[in-house]
Amino acid sequence: MSLSLDHHLKQKLANQSWLFDCVHGSEKAFPYRPKGQAEALMGRIYTPKNPSNQMVEPLKKACPQFVVNIPMGMLPFKKQGYQAITCIQKALRSQAYSTSAPLSARMGKRRLAVVIGINQIDSIDPELNRHFRFFIRRLPKIEGLVCRVFGFKWKPNWYQSADGNLYSLKKAFLLLKVLSKERAESVRLKFEMPKSLHPDILSQLSMQRIREVVKNSQYTRMFVQHAVKVAPSSPIYFTMMDADFLSLRTFGEGLFTQIEEKILSKGNFSVISPGYQVAKQELPLIKLAVRLDMAVRAAIIKAVSYGVYFPEPLTAVLVKRPGEKSFFRHLTFLGDGKMLESRRLIQSGRLKKHLDDKSCIFAKGGIVTTTPARMKTKKNRSLSTLTKAQIKQKRCLQALRGLPQSHIHPKQWADNLYVGIDFSCARVTDCTTPMMYIFSVYDPISRMFSASGKYSARVFDGVITNYDEPLSSGQKNLLKTARVRLLKLGMKKEVVDQIERAAKLSGIAMRDVLMKFQP
Repeated sequence: MSLSLDHHLKQKLANQSWLFDCVHGSEKAFPYRPKGQAEALMGRIYTPKNPSNQMVEPLKKACPQFVVNIPMGMLPFKKQGYQAITCIQKALRSQAYSTSAPLSARMGKRRLAVVIGINQIDSIDPELNRHFRFFIRRLPKIEGLVCRVFGFKWKPNWYQSADGNLYSLKKAFLLLKVLSKERAESVRLKFEMPKSLHPDILSQLSMQRIREVVKNSQYTRMFVQHAVKVAPSSPIYFTMMDADFLSLRTFGEGLFTQIEEKILSKGNFSVISPGYQVAKQELPLIKLAVRLDMAVRAAIIKAVSYGVYFPEPLTAVLVKRPGEKSFFRHLTFLGDGKMLESRRLIQSGRLKKHLDDKSCIFAKGGIVTTTPARMKTKKNRSLSTLTKAQIKQKRCLQALRGLPQSHIHPKQWADNLYVGIDFSCARVTDCTTPMMYIFSVYDPISRMFSASGKYSARVFDGVITNYDEPLSSGQKNLLKTARVRLLKLGMKKEVVDQIERAAKLSGIAMRDVLMKFQP
Protein backbone atom coordinates (compact mmCIF):
# COMPACT_ATOMS: atom_id res chain seq x y z
CA MET A 1 0.00 0.00 0.00
CA SER A 2 2.75 2.43 0.99
CA LEU A 3 4.78 1.49 -2.11
CA SER A 4 1.78 2.17 -4.34
CA LEU A 5 1.17 5.50 -2.62
CA ASP A 6 4.84 6.42 -2.91
CA HIS A 7 4.78 5.72 -6.68
CA HIS A 8 1.61 7.79 -7.04
CA LEU A 9 3.11 10.76 -5.18
CA LYS A 10 6.29 10.63 -7.28
CA GLN A 11 4.18 10.63 -10.45
CA LYS A 12 2.18 13.61 -9.25
CA LEU A 13 5.38 15.49 -8.44
CA ALA A 14 6.96 14.67 -11.82
CA ASN A 15 3.87 15.87 -13.71
CA GLN A 16 3.17 18.93 -11.62
CA SER A 17 5.64 21.20 -13.42
CA TRP A 18 4.52 20.70 -17.02
CA LEU A 19 0.83 20.68 -16.05
CA PHE A 20 1.22 24.03 -14.30
CA ASP A 21 3.02 25.53 -17.34
CA CYS A 22 0.47 24.14 -19.83
CA VAL A 23 -2.53 25.36 -17.87
CA HIS A 24 -0.98 28.82 -17.73
CA GLY A 25 -0.47 29.07 -21.47
CA SER A 26 2.75 27.26 -22.41
CA GLU A 27 1.77 24.51 -24.87
CA LYS A 28 5.48 23.74 -25.38
CA ALA A 29 5.59 22.27 -21.88
CA PHE A 30 3.48 19.25 -22.92
CA PRO A 31 5.95 16.36 -22.36
CA TYR A 32 5.29 14.30 -25.49
CA ARG A 33 6.36 14.82 -29.11
CA PRO A 34 5.71 12.82 -32.28
CA LYS A 35 8.69 10.71 -33.32
CA GLY A 36 9.84 11.91 -36.75
CA GLN A 37 10.58 9.33 -39.48
CA ALA A 38 9.02 6.47 -37.49
CA GLU A 39 6.22 4.49 -39.12
CA ALA A 40 2.65 4.85 -37.90
CA LEU A 41 0.77 1.69 -36.97
CA MET A 42 -2.41 0.79 -38.81
CA GLY A 43 -5.20 0.28 -36.32
CA ARG A 44 -8.65 -1.19 -35.98
CA ILE A 45 -11.22 -1.19 -38.79
CA TYR A 46 -14.73 0.23 -38.22
CA THR A 47 -17.76 -0.63 -40.31
CA PRO A 48 -21.22 0.98 -40.71
CA LYS A 49 -24.15 -0.37 -38.73
CA ASN A 50 -26.32 -0.42 -41.85
CA PRO A 51 -24.05 -1.26 -44.81
CA SER A 52 -25.20 -1.47 -48.40
CA ASN A 53 -25.86 -4.94 -49.82
CA GLN A 54 -25.81 -4.18 -53.55
CA MET A 55 -23.53 -6.24 -55.80
CA VAL A 56 -22.56 -5.80 -59.43
CA GLU A 57 -24.79 -7.66 -61.88
CA PRO A 58 -22.64 -7.91 -65.03
CA LEU A 59 -23.99 -7.97 -68.56
CA LYS A 60 -24.24 -11.37 -70.23
CA LYS A 61 -21.68 -10.29 -72.81
CA ALA A 62 -18.14 -9.80 -71.55
CA CYS A 63 -17.17 -6.25 -70.63
CA PRO A 64 -14.45 -4.86 -68.35
CA GLN A 65 -15.22 -4.90 -64.64
CA PHE A 66 -13.67 -2.26 -62.34
CA VAL A 67 -13.10 -2.61 -58.60
CA VAL A 68 -12.23 0.89 -57.40
CA ASN A 69 -10.36 1.82 -54.21
CA ILE A 70 -10.57 5.36 -52.82
CA PRO A 71 -8.64 6.16 -49.63
CA MET A 72 -10.03 9.22 -47.94
CA GLY A 73 -8.36 11.12 -45.10
CA MET A 74 -10.27 13.17 -42.56
CA LEU A 75 -9.82 14.85 -39.19
CA PRO A 76 -12.60 14.25 -36.66
CA PHE A 77 -14.79 17.21 -35.82
CA LYS A 78 -18.15 17.16 -34.08
CA LYS A 79 -19.89 18.96 -36.93
CA GLN A 80 -18.41 16.78 -39.67
CA GLY A 81 -21.08 15.57 -42.06
CA TYR A 82 -21.24 13.06 -44.86
CA GLN A 83 -21.25 15.57 -47.72
CA ALA A 84 -17.72 14.76 -48.95
CA ILE A 85 -18.58 11.05 -49.17
CA THR A 86 -21.94 11.57 -50.85
CA CYS A 87 -20.30 13.91 -53.41
CA ILE A 88 -17.87 11.15 -54.39
CA GLN A 89 -20.68 8.62 -54.68
CA LYS A 90 -22.86 11.00 -56.70
CA ALA A 91 -20.04 11.76 -59.15
CA LEU A 92 -19.27 8.07 -59.64
CA ARG A 93 -22.94 7.31 -60.17
CA SER A 94 -23.61 10.13 -62.63
CA GLN A 95 -20.28 10.70 -64.43
CA ALA A 96 -18.35 7.43 -64.63
CA TYR A 97 -20.00 6.25 -67.87
CA SER A 98 -21.63 7.51 -71.03
CA THR A 99 -22.76 11.08 -71.73
CA SER A 100 -25.71 11.36 -69.31
CA ALA A 101 -26.26 10.79 -65.60
CA PRO A 102 -29.15 8.26 -65.92
CA LEU A 103 -27.27 6.11 -68.42
CA SER A 104 -24.09 6.32 -66.35
CA ALA A 105 -25.98 5.06 -63.29
CA ARG A 106 -27.41 2.10 -65.22
CA MET A 107 -24.06 1.15 -66.76
CA GLY A 108 -22.19 1.57 -63.49
CA LYS A 109 -24.39 -0.98 -61.71
CA ARG A 110 -23.11 -3.63 -64.14
CA ARG A 111 -19.45 -2.67 -64.30
CA LEU A 112 -18.34 -0.70 -61.25
CA ALA A 113 -17.78 -1.61 -57.58
CA VAL A 114 -16.31 1.00 -55.22
CA VAL A 115 -14.63 0.76 -51.81
CA ILE A 116 -13.98 3.96 -49.85
CA GLY A 117 -11.58 3.60 -46.91
CA ILE A 118 -11.74 6.58 -44.54
CA ASN A 119 -8.53 6.84 -42.55
CA GLN A 120 -8.01 8.94 -39.46
CA ILE A 121 -5.14 9.67 -37.07
CA ASP A 122 -5.56 8.07 -33.65
CA SER A 123 -6.10 11.34 -31.79
CA ILE A 124 -4.59 12.12 -28.38
CA ASP A 125 -8.12 13.20 -27.47
CA PRO A 126 -10.29 10.10 -26.74
CA GLU A 127 -13.45 12.13 -27.38
CA LEU A 128 -12.48 12.65 -31.04
CA ASN A 129 -11.68 8.96 -31.44
CA ARG A 130 -15.16 8.11 -30.16
CA HIS A 131 -16.63 10.63 -32.56
CA PHE A 132 -14.82 8.95 -35.48
CA ARG A 133 -16.18 5.52 -34.47
CA PHE A 134 -19.72 6.92 -34.26
CA PHE A 135 -19.24 8.75 -37.58
CA ILE A 136 -18.40 5.48 -39.36
CA ARG A 137 -21.03 3.52 -37.46
CA ARG A 138 -23.81 5.88 -38.58
CA LEU A 139 -22.82 6.12 -42.24
CA PRO A 140 -26.01 6.36 -44.32
CA LYS A 141 -26.89 3.44 -46.54
CA ILE A 142 -25.72 3.87 -50.14
CA GLU A 143 -28.26 3.76 -52.94
CA GLY A 144 -27.78 3.58 -56.70
CA LEU A 145 -24.08 2.64 -56.57
CA VAL A 146 -22.33 -0.62 -55.71
CA CYS A 147 -20.21 0.80 -52.92
CA ARG A 148 -18.91 -0.01 -49.44
CA VAL A 149 -17.42 2.43 -46.96
CA PHE A 150 -15.38 1.65 -43.86
CA GLY A 151 -13.04 3.48 -41.52
CA PHE A 152 -9.71 2.76 -39.91
CA LYS A 153 -7.22 4.62 -37.76
CA TRP A 154 -3.45 4.89 -37.86
CA LYS A 155 -1.48 5.50 -34.71
CA PRO A 156 1.58 7.79 -34.72
CA ASN A 157 4.61 7.02 -32.59
CA TRP A 158 5.39 9.46 -29.76
CA TYR A 159 8.35 9.93 -27.46
CA GLN A 160 8.65 11.40 -23.96
CA SER A 161 10.45 14.74 -24.32
CA ALA A 162 10.91 15.36 -20.58
CA ASP A 163 12.59 13.29 -17.87
CA GLY A 164 10.74 11.76 -14.99
CA ASN A 165 8.01 9.33 -14.09
CA LEU A 166 5.36 10.87 -16.37
CA TYR A 167 1.81 9.82 -17.13
CA SER A 168 1.16 8.07 -20.44
CA LEU A 169 0.42 10.26 -23.46
CA LYS A 170 -3.36 9.95 -23.36
CA LYS A 171 -3.56 10.10 -19.58
CA ALA A 172 -1.45 13.27 -19.60
CA PHE A 173 -3.67 14.86 -22.22
CA LEU A 174 -6.86 13.82 -20.41
CA LEU A 175 -5.64 15.31 -17.15
CA LEU A 176 -4.75 18.56 -18.93
CA LYS A 177 -8.22 18.58 -20.50
CA VAL A 178 -9.87 18.21 -17.08
CA LEU A 179 -7.88 21.17 -15.76
CA SER A 180 -8.25 23.36 -18.88
CA LYS A 181 -10.22 22.28 -21.91
CA GLU A 182 -8.99 25.34 -23.80
CA ARG A 183 -5.30 24.60 -23.19
CA ALA A 184 -5.75 20.93 -24.01
CA GLU A 185 -7.33 21.79 -27.36
CA SER A 186 -4.50 24.21 -28.06
CA VAL A 187 -1.97 21.41 -27.44
CA ARG A 188 -3.89 19.01 -29.65
CA LEU A 189 -4.09 21.49 -32.52
CA LYS A 190 -0.35 21.97 -32.33
CA PHE A 191 0.01 18.37 -33.50
CA GLU A 192 -3.33 17.61 -35.17
CA MET A 193 -3.87 20.80 -37.13
CA PRO A 194 -7.17 20.89 -39.05
CA LYS A 195 -5.53 21.55 -42.44
CA SER A 196 -2.09 19.99 -42.01
CA LEU A 197 -0.73 17.52 -39.51
CA HIS A 198 2.50 18.22 -37.63
CA PRO A 199 5.50 17.46 -39.93
CA ASP A 200 6.79 14.74 -37.58
CA ILE A 201 3.40 13.03 -37.65
CA LEU A 202 3.10 13.47 -41.40
CA SER A 203 6.53 11.88 -41.87
CA GLN A 204 5.18 8.70 -40.24
CA LEU A 205 2.30 8.44 -42.66
CA SER A 206 2.71 5.76 -45.31
CA MET A 207 0.36 6.08 -48.29
CA GLN A 208 1.51 2.62 -49.37
CA ARG A 209 0.20 1.09 -46.14
CA ILE A 210 -3.03 3.11 -46.24
CA ARG A 211 -3.76 1.91 -49.78
CA GLU A 212 -2.78 -1.63 -48.75
CA VAL A 213 -5.39 -1.58 -45.94
CA VAL A 214 -8.13 -0.55 -48.38
CA LYS A 215 -6.95 -3.07 -50.99
CA ASN A 216 -6.90 -5.96 -48.50
CA SER A 217 -10.21 -5.04 -46.89
CA GLN A 218 -13.00 -7.60 -46.82
CA TYR A 219 -15.00 -5.40 -49.20
CA THR A 220 -12.36 -5.12 -51.94
CA ARG A 221 -11.64 -8.86 -51.79
CA MET A 222 -15.38 -9.60 -51.86
CA PHE A 223 -15.93 -7.45 -54.97
CA VAL A 224 -13.02 -9.07 -56.84
CA GLN A 225 -14.19 -12.58 -55.92
CA HIS A 226 -17.74 -11.73 -56.96
CA ALA A 227 -16.57 -10.40 -60.33
CA VAL A 228 -14.48 -13.54 -60.91
CA LYS A 229 -17.53 -15.70 -60.18
CA VAL A 230 -20.23 -13.88 -62.14
CA ALA A 231 -18.11 -12.50 -65.01
CA PRO A 232 -15.56 -15.24 -65.87
CA SER A 233 -15.21 -13.99 -69.45
CA SER A 234 -14.51 -10.37 -68.49
CA PRO A 235 -11.23 -8.69 -67.65
CA ILE A 236 -11.16 -7.31 -64.11
CA TYR A 237 -9.27 -4.12 -63.24
CA PHE A 238 -8.27 -3.03 -59.76
CA THR A 239 -8.46 0.76 -59.94
CA MET A 240 -6.79 3.36 -57.72
CA MET A 241 -8.51 6.70 -57.32
CA ASP A 242 -7.96 9.74 -55.13
CA ALA A 243 -10.82 11.28 -53.17
CA ASP A 244 -10.17 14.87 -54.30
CA PHE A 245 -11.31 14.49 -57.91
CA LEU A 246 -13.68 17.11 -59.31
CA SER A 247 -15.09 15.43 -62.40
CA LEU A 248 -15.07 12.09 -64.20
CA ARG A 249 -16.55 13.46 -67.40
CA THR A 250 -14.00 14.74 -69.92
CA PHE A 251 -14.52 15.42 -73.60
CA GLY A 252 -18.24 15.06 -72.85
CA GLU A 253 -18.00 11.37 -71.94
CA GLY A 254 -17.56 9.36 -68.74
CA LEU A 255 -13.96 8.42 -68.02
CA PHE A 256 -14.66 4.72 -67.50
CA THR A 257 -16.40 4.58 -70.86
CA GLN A 258 -13.25 6.02 -72.44
CA ILE A 259 -11.08 3.42 -70.67
CA GLU A 260 -13.47 0.61 -71.61
CA GLU A 261 -13.39 1.63 -75.27
CA LYS A 262 -9.58 1.42 -75.33
CA ILE A 263 -9.70 -2.06 -73.77
CA LEU A 264 -12.34 -3.35 -76.18
CA SER A 265 -10.63 -1.90 -79.26
CA LYS A 266 -6.97 -2.58 -78.45
CA GLY A 267 -6.94 -5.46 -75.97
CA ASN A 268 -6.59 -6.01 -72.25
CA PHE A 269 -3.81 -3.66 -71.22
CA SER A 270 -2.02 -4.60 -68.02
CA VAL A 271 -2.07 -0.98 -66.83
CA ILE A 272 -4.19 1.94 -67.99
CA SER A 273 -4.03 5.54 -66.83
CA PRO A 274 -5.91 8.43 -68.41
CA GLY A 275 -3.74 10.97 -66.60
CA TYR A 276 -5.25 14.01 -64.95
CA GLN A 277 -6.03 17.66 -65.54
CA VAL A 278 -6.90 20.59 -63.30
CA ALA A 279 -10.12 22.59 -63.23
CA LYS A 280 -10.92 25.08 -65.99
CA GLN A 281 -10.81 27.99 -63.55
CA GLU A 282 -7.31 27.08 -62.32
CA LEU A 283 -4.32 29.38 -62.90
CA PRO A 284 -3.45 29.16 -66.61
CA LEU A 285 0.24 28.55 -65.90
CA ILE A 286 -0.63 25.49 -63.80
CA LYS A 287 -2.96 24.27 -66.56
CA LEU A 288 -0.14 24.59 -69.09
CA ALA A 289 2.37 22.88 -66.78
CA VAL A 290 0.04 19.92 -66.19
CA ARG A 291 -0.67 19.69 -69.93
CA LEU A 292 3.08 19.48 -70.60
CA ASP A 293 3.54 16.95 -67.81
CA MET A 294 0.82 14.68 -69.17
CA ALA A 295 2.15 14.97 -72.75
CA VAL A 296 5.65 13.96 -71.63
CA ARG A 297 4.34 11.00 -69.60
CA ALA A 298 2.36 9.78 -72.60
CA ALA A 299 5.48 10.14 -74.79
CA ILE A 300 7.80 8.28 -72.40
CA ILE A 301 5.60 5.21 -72.29
CA LYS A 302 5.87 4.83 -76.07
CA ALA A 303 9.62 4.38 -75.72
CA VAL A 304 10.00 2.76 -72.29
CA SER A 305 7.14 0.58 -71.19
CA TYR A 306 6.37 1.39 -67.51
CA GLY A 307 9.05 4.10 -67.64
CA VAL A 308 6.48 6.69 -66.66
CA TYR A 309 5.06 7.11 -63.16
CA PHE A 310 1.33 6.33 -63.29
CA PRO A 311 -0.44 8.99 -61.19
CA GLU A 312 -2.78 7.85 -58.40
CA PRO A 313 -5.73 10.12 -59.26
CA LEU A 314 -6.82 7.24 -61.49
CA THR A 315 -4.86 4.19 -62.64
CA ALA A 316 -6.34 0.77 -63.44
CA VAL A 317 -4.30 -2.45 -63.09
CA LEU A 318 -5.43 -5.75 -64.59
CA VAL A 319 -5.98 -8.45 -61.92
CA LYS A 320 -7.73 -11.09 -64.05
CA ARG A 321 -7.74 -11.89 -67.75
CA PRO A 322 -10.80 -13.44 -69.44
CA GLY A 323 -11.09 -17.14 -68.69
CA GLU A 324 -8.12 -17.12 -66.29
CA LYS A 325 -7.68 -17.07 -62.51
CA SER A 326 -7.37 -13.82 -60.57
CA PHE A 327 -3.89 -12.79 -59.39
CA PHE A 328 -5.22 -9.93 -57.26
CA ARG A 329 -3.84 -11.33 -53.98
CA HIS A 330 -0.31 -11.36 -55.42
CA LEU A 331 -0.26 -7.59 -55.89
CA THR A 332 0.90 -5.25 -53.14
CA PHE A 333 1.55 -1.56 -52.58
CA LEU A 334 4.29 -2.30 -50.05
CA GLY A 335 7.90 -1.74 -51.02
CA ASP A 336 10.76 0.71 -50.62
CA GLY A 337 9.74 4.12 -49.30
CA LYS A 338 6.38 5.36 -48.09
CA MET A 339 5.02 6.85 -51.29
CA LEU A 340 5.19 5.75 -54.98
CA GLU A 341 2.10 3.63 -54.41
CA SER A 342 1.11 2.82 -57.98
CA ARG A 343 4.69 2.04 -59.00
CA ARG A 344 5.05 -0.45 -56.15
CA LEU A 345 1.78 -2.19 -57.03
CA ILE A 346 2.78 -2.44 -60.69
CA GLN A 347 6.27 -3.66 -59.82
CA SER A 348 4.84 -6.46 -57.68
CA GLY A 349 2.76 -7.64 -60.64
CA ARG A 350 5.67 -7.48 -63.07
CA LEU A 351 8.06 -9.34 -60.72
CA LYS A 352 5.59 -12.21 -60.51
CA LYS A 353 5.11 -12.13 -64.31
CA HIS A 354 1.40 -11.32 -63.99
CA LEU A 355 1.61 -8.03 -65.88
CA ASP A 356 2.88 -7.90 -69.45
CA ASP A 357 6.03 -5.84 -69.84
CA LYS A 358 4.79 -3.98 -72.90
CA SER A 359 1.06 -3.90 -72.26
CA CYS A 360 0.37 -0.50 -70.75
CA ILE A 361 -1.06 2.78 -71.95
CA PHE A 362 -1.01 6.37 -70.73
CA ALA A 363 -3.62 8.66 -72.24
CA LYS A 364 -3.73 12.45 -72.03
CA GLY A 365 -6.37 14.63 -70.35
CA GLY A 366 -8.17 12.34 -67.93
CA ILE A 367 -9.67 12.79 -64.49
CA VAL A 368 -10.19 16.38 -63.30
CA THR A 369 -8.64 16.87 -59.86
CA THR A 370 -8.12 19.62 -57.31
CA THR A 371 -4.76 21.38 -57.43
CA PRO A 372 -2.27 20.43 -54.68
CA ALA A 373 -1.10 23.42 -52.64
CA ARG A 374 2.53 22.71 -53.60
CA MET A 375 1.72 23.64 -57.20
CA LYS A 376 0.60 27.15 -56.27
CA THR A 377 3.99 28.84 -56.08
CA LYS A 378 4.64 32.58 -56.05
CA LYS A 379 5.74 32.43 -59.69
CA ASN A 380 2.54 30.65 -60.70
CA ARG A 381 0.35 33.13 -58.81
CA SER A 382 2.15 36.06 -60.40
CA LEU A 383 0.76 35.01 -63.78
CA SER A 384 -2.99 35.17 -63.22
CA THR A 385 -3.44 35.47 -66.99
CA LEU A 386 -1.43 33.86 -69.73
CA THR A 387 -1.17 35.12 -73.29
CA LYS A 388 0.85 33.78 -76.19
CA ALA A 389 3.36 36.55 -75.54
CA GLN A 390 3.64 35.70 -71.85
CA ILE A 391 4.31 32.02 -72.56
CA LYS A 392 7.44 33.12 -74.40
CA GLN A 393 8.80 34.99 -71.37
CA LYS A 394 11.73 33.41 -69.54
CA ARG A 395 10.06 33.71 -66.12
CA CYS A 396 7.08 31.77 -67.46
CA LEU A 397 9.27 28.96 -68.78
CA GLN A 398 11.18 28.84 -65.50
CA ALA A 399 7.91 28.63 -63.55
CA LEU A 400 6.78 25.74 -65.76
CA ARG A 401 9.98 23.87 -65.00
CA GLY A 402 9.61 24.53 -61.29
CA LEU A 403 6.26 22.78 -60.99
CA PRO A 404 6.52 19.95 -58.41
CA GLN A 405 6.10 16.35 -59.68
CA SER A 406 6.56 17.51 -63.28
CA HIS A 407 8.41 15.45 -65.87
CA ILE A 408 9.50 18.49 -67.89
CA HIS A 409 12.53 19.56 -65.85
CA PRO A 410 15.62 17.62 -67.02
CA LYS A 411 16.44 16.34 -63.52
CA GLN A 412 12.87 15.28 -62.75
CA TRP A 413 12.58 13.65 -66.17
CA ALA A 414 15.77 11.65 -65.58
CA ASP A 415 14.92 10.73 -61.97
CA ASN A 416 11.48 9.41 -62.93
CA LEU A 417 12.66 7.50 -65.96
CA TYR A 418 15.62 5.97 -64.11
CA VAL A 419 13.21 4.08 -61.81
CA GLY A 420 11.42 2.65 -64.84
CA ILE A 421 14.37 1.44 -66.95
CA ASP A 422 15.96 -2.00 -66.69
CA PHE A 423 19.20 -0.78 -65.11
CA SER A 424 20.60 0.43 -61.80
CA CYS A 425 23.96 1.56 -60.46
CA ALA A 426 25.52 2.24 -57.06
CA ARG A 427 25.43 6.02 -57.43
CA VAL A 428 22.15 7.06 -59.03
CA THR A 429 23.52 10.40 -60.23
CA ASP A 430 26.16 8.56 -62.32
CA CYS A 431 23.24 7.46 -64.48
CA THR A 432 20.72 10.29 -64.15
CA THR A 433 23.24 13.03 -64.99
CA PRO A 434 23.96 11.80 -68.54
CA MET A 435 20.23 11.04 -68.90
CA MET A 436 19.56 14.71 -68.08
CA TYR A 437 21.97 15.73 -70.85
CA ILE A 438 20.21 13.48 -73.36
CA PHE A 439 16.86 14.99 -72.46
CA SER A 440 18.23 18.55 -72.65
CA VAL A 441 19.32 17.93 -76.25
CA TYR A 442 15.70 17.37 -77.28
CA ASP A 443 13.89 19.47 -74.66
CA PRO A 444 12.72 22.69 -76.40
CA ILE A 445 12.98 24.76 -73.19
CA SER A 446 16.58 23.60 -72.64
CA ARG A 447 17.32 24.55 -76.23
CA MET A 448 15.87 28.00 -75.63
CA PHE A 449 17.92 28.57 -72.47
CA SER A 450 21.16 27.35 -74.10
CA ALA A 451 20.77 29.49 -77.24
CA SER A 452 23.59 31.99 -77.81
CA GLY A 453 22.94 35.60 -76.85
CA LYS A 454 20.29 37.02 -74.56
CA TYR A 455 17.01 35.11 -74.31
CA SER A 456 14.01 36.71 -76.03
CA ALA A 457 10.67 35.81 -77.60
CA ARG A 458 12.54 35.52 -80.88
CA VAL A 459 14.58 32.66 -79.40
CA PHE A 460 11.34 30.90 -78.38
CA ASP A 461 9.90 31.25 -81.89
CA GLY A 462 13.13 30.09 -83.50
CA VAL A 463 13.35 26.91 -81.41
CA ILE A 464 9.70 26.00 -81.97
CA THR A 465 9.80 26.75 -85.71
CA ASN A 466 13.11 25.01 -86.38
CA TYR A 467 12.70 22.20 -83.88
CA ASP A 468 12.84 19.42 -86.52
CA GLU A 469 16.05 20.63 -88.09
CA PRO A 470 19.14 18.35 -87.76
CA LEU A 471 21.03 18.57 -84.46
CA SER A 472 23.90 21.02 -84.23
CA SER A 473 27.48 19.81 -83.77
CA GLY A 474 27.32 20.88 -80.12
CA GLN A 475 24.12 18.91 -79.52
CA LYS A 476 25.59 15.86 -81.27
CA ASN A 477 28.72 16.01 -79.11
CA LEU A 478 26.68 16.34 -75.92
CA LEU A 479 24.49 13.41 -76.97
CA LYS A 480 27.51 11.26 -77.85
CA THR A 481 29.27 12.04 -74.56
CA ALA A 482 26.16 11.20 -72.53
CA ARG A 483 25.60 7.92 -74.38
CA VAL A 484 29.24 6.87 -73.87
CA ARG A 485 28.97 7.57 -70.13
CA LEU A 486 25.90 5.35 -69.86
CA LEU A 487 27.53 2.54 -71.84
CA LYS A 488 30.63 2.70 -69.61
CA LEU A 489 28.35 2.15 -66.60
CA GLY A 490 27.37 -1.18 -68.14
CA MET A 491 24.03 -0.12 -69.59
CA LYS A 492 23.00 -2.09 -72.67
CA LYS A 493 22.90 -0.22 -75.95
CA GLU A 494 19.19 -1.00 -76.43
CA VAL A 495 18.41 0.65 -73.08
CA VAL A 496 20.44 3.74 -74.05
CA ASP A 497 18.50 3.81 -77.33
CA GLN A 498 15.24 3.63 -75.36
CA ILE A 499 16.30 6.59 -73.23
CA GLU A 500 17.20 8.67 -76.27
CA ARG A 501 13.94 7.77 -78.00
CA ALA A 502 12.01 8.73 -74.85
CA ALA A 503 13.83 12.08 -74.81
CA LYS A 504 13.12 12.64 -78.49
CA LEU A 505 9.41 11.84 -78.18
CA SER A 506 9.16 13.94 -75.00
CA GLY A 507 10.72 16.92 -76.75
CA ILE A 508 8.31 16.66 -79.66
CA ALA A 509 5.36 16.40 -77.25
CA MET A 510 6.51 19.53 -75.39
CA ARG A 511 7.00 21.42 -78.65
CA ASP A 512 3.47 20.55 -79.77
CA VAL A 513 1.90 21.70 -76.48
CA LEU A 514 3.86 24.97 -76.38
CA MET A 515 2.94 25.64 -79.99
CA LYS A 516 -0.77 24.82 -79.72
CA PHE A 517 -1.68 25.78 -76.14
CA GLN A 518 -4.66 28.11 -75.91
CA PRO A 519 -4.81 29.98 -72.55
